[in-house]
Amino acid sequence: MKERETYDKIRNLGFFANFLKWKTIKLWRKSYKSFKKKFAIKSLEEKLFINYPTLKDAIIQTKFVMYKMSQLIFIDVSSLRENGQEVI
Repeated sequence: MKERETYDKIRNLGFFANFLKWKTIKLWRKSYKSFKKKFAIKSLEEKLFINYPTLKDAIIQTKFVMYKMSQLIFIDVSSLRENGQEVI
């Protein structure tokens, strides 16, 4: 009988009494967050510009042109600095 009384006292403690409710809410919250994340990922993937065939070529071409422009040297600033002129 002593064991049963001890068991009942432990079971009535706040942590153990609310454990099943807490566990259920935690599992629901975890699954809901996972669902929202998967939904957001799918939504974003569907809306990516690169997925549209008409925009895909334009994006690739623009990136290529921008890369080529980054390789160009328009003004040699180092010679201006060496002569003591201010570069704006």
